[in-house]
This record gives sequence, C-alpha cells and structure tokens, in this order.
Amino acid sequence: MAYYGLIYPHFSYGIRLWGSCTKSRMDRVFRLQKKAVRIISKLQPRESCRDTFRELNLLTLPSLYILEVILYCKYKCSLVQGSQFHQYETRGRNDYRLRQHRTVAVEHLPSQAGVKFLNRLPESIKNSENKNQLKTRLKRLLVYKVLYSVDEFMMSRWDN
Repeated sequence: MAYYGLIYPHFSYGIRLWGSCTKSRMDRVFRLQKKAVRIISKLQPRESCRDTFRELNLLTLPSLYILEVILYCKYKCSLVQGSQFHQYETRGRNDYRLRQHRTVAVEHLPSQAGVKFLNRLPESIKNSENKNQLKTRLKRLLVYKVLYSVDEFMMSRWDN
C-alpha cells in the first residue's frame, strides 16, 4: 500500500512522454525505484530486486513505460496492419505499420514506440478481445519477466 500511495504516482505520471528519455536518465529514476523496493522489502543495498518485484507483483519502470505506451497506442492511435494493403501471405502481414518519418525524434513518440512494442507481443496478447483483458495479460507477462530495460523487452522471445 505504501508503494502505490507514495511512490507509484510519481513514476507513472506522464511516463508515456518522459519514458523515452535517454537511457542514463531512465536508469537514474529506475535506481530510485529499486531503492524504494529494497527499503519496503528490507533487502540489503546491493541485493538483487528481480525476485522481489515478482513477489510483490510490481512493474519495473521500463515495464510500466511499455504497458502505458502499448495501451495508448492500441486504443488512441490509428493503427494500420500489413493485411490492409495487400492479400499476400507474408510473415509481417499481421504486424502494425509504422508511420513514415524523416527525423529520429519521431521514433520516440508514444505512437511510434507503441507500434514497435505491439509487434513484439505474443499473438495471444496482441489479439486480446477487450482493453481489460489486454491490460491484465500484458501486466501479468511484464511482472513475470521483470524487465530492467526496454531493450530487454525488444530482444525477448515469447512463448505463445
């Protein structure tokens, strides 16, 4: 209760926008989250928090960013799949398409990052029937994986 009352609101406020900041800045905030979890769980300062995040059913900061961006992109952005352009049986037919852009800054927008994250999800989660089901399944996956970086999510292989 203390975590969700005192710490969680500070991390979750506007994370869709500031979550794509530089890796060093994200790591500084993430270290504060791990420090808070260590204090709550009475762990030693150099002890690992991975299992503790899972035991307490808490999302790490990168996982919270991924969850918020995926939900935003899925329900507030206009998404286009490859199958809407052609009827060929290609590998990426069911993947969502990124908007064309010329600058690197556009890649960090939630609408662009969310498409990349959505395409990395297992089909069972990506094709969830409603918002609550998607959120529940995605949160369960992210809590189980205990991701320490967004790159870890992008490199993960999922078992459907």
